Amino acid sequence: MYFGNSAQSKVDELREVLTDEEFEDAVSSLSSGYFYPPHIVEGMWEVLRHLGFKGGRVFEGSAGVGGMLTLMPSDMLKNSSIRAVEKDRLTAKILKALHPDADVFSGGIEDVNAAPSSVDVAITNVPFVSGVRPVDKRNTDITRLNLDLHDFAIAKNVRLLAPGGVGIFMTTSLTLDKGNKLKEWLNTNGEADVLGAFRFNNETFAGAPVTTDVIVIRKRDKGMVSPHAVRVLDNHVERVVSYVDEKTREEKPLQVSYNNYFHEHPEFMGGRMFAGTEKGDTFRPSSIGLYPDPSIDQKSQWEKWVGTFESMDKPLESVVPSEEEELEESSLPIGTLTVNSQGQLGVVDNFSKIRPIEDDGKKVKSKYTKAELLEDYNRVKGSCKGCFRLSIEQLGR
Repeated sequence: MYFGNSAQSKVDELREVLTDEEFEDAVSSLSSGYFYPPHIVEGMWEVLRHLGFKGGRVFEGSAGVGGMLTLMPSDMLKNSSIRAVEKDRLTAKILKALHPDADVFSGGIEDVNAAPSSVDVAITNVPFVSGVRPVDKRNTDITRLNLDLHDFAIAKNVRLLAPGGVGIFMTTSLTLDKGNKLKEWLNTNGEADVLGAFRFNNETFAGAPVTTDVIVIRKRDKGMVSPHAVRVLDNHVERVVSYVDEKTREEKPLQVSYNNYFHEHPEFMGGRMFAGTEKGDTFRPSSIGLYPDPSIDQKSQWEKWVGTFESMDKPLESVVPSEEEELEESSLPIGTLTVNSQGQLGVVDNFSKIRPIEDDGKKVKSKYTKAELLEDYNRVKGSCKGCFRLSIEQLGR
C-alpha cells in the first residue's frame, strides 16, 4: 500500500498499465519529484544568456519529462546539442518522445559515463531523497565525500563542465547552509566558483513546503578564480531560540543559522529566515527555513537578482555545438572500447555515441597502433562469441 485507501482505485489502474519495474520507479520518484514555477526556469536561462551562452553542449542531469528543456529559448536550442538523464524509465521514454533531438539516458546521475569537461552548460533541478548517498566508480574523489544525493548531483554536473562552463542548479537550502564538504570540494578538486545564489521561500513550490536555492557555478578556466566569485563557506547565526524536542519533550536551544552570503545579501531572498518553532510548526520545530514576508515581493527580487549577471564577463559567447554533432552512433553496449570510422580509439558513452579517448600514437612493439590491436581483438572476440553461440545451439538440438 503506497498511497492510502482513498487512492487505491488509481493504484490498481496504474498496476494494470505499468510493468512492475515502471510502477516501482513511479513510487520511488514520489519522494524526489517537485514541480517548479515556469518563471524560475525562464530566469535560469536568462542568467545563462547574461553570462554569454548562445548555444553549445547542454546537460540536464535530472530531466523528468523535460520541463527545463521545454522552456529553453529557441535561439539557444537551435545552436545546441542536448544530453538528458532521467532515472525513471517510463519518464525517460516520455522525455525522449517530447524531445526527440536530445540524447536521453535512462539511469541515475551516478551511472552517467560522460567525459569530464565535455559540456558547456549544466542546468537542472537536482534530485532530493533524504539519506541516499550515491557511489560513482569513475569519480572516486566525489564518492569518498559521502555526499547526499542533491550535493552529489551538483558535484557530478560540475565535473562534466568544460573550463569556463556554467552550471545553474535548483537545490535544497541544505546545500549552502550545511553542505560544507561539497563547498570545499568545489574550491579544490572541483576547480569551480559560486557566482551567486537566490533563495525561494517555502511556499514557492505547490505541495512541497521546502526552502529552495538556485545556485550559479562556473568552472575555472586555466585554474583562475573568477573575479565574480562569492564566498559561501561561512554561516551566520541570526539568533538563538528554544524549542521542544519532538522525542524527549525537553526544551532545547536552537540556533537560527544560515549561509552568511544571504545575511550579507537579504535582497537575494524571497522572505525571512525562521525556525519552525517560531512559526508554530510542531511537526518540525527545529527546522530552519525561509518564510514569506508581506513586505517582500519574491518575484520582483528574483528578477533583480537575474539582472545582476548582465554586467559579468561573457566567456561563453564563442561556444558552438562543434564536435557533439560529429560523434558517431554505436549499437555496442555502454562502456565498450571500439574504433570509429576515422580510426580513432573511443568508448561508447551512455548516449550511444563513440567518444574519442586520448591516444599517444605510439605503436606497440614498434609494429601496431593501439587502434589496430583493438580492432583485431574485437574481431577475435566476435568470432569466439559466434563459436559459443553455435555450440550452445547444437547442444540444444
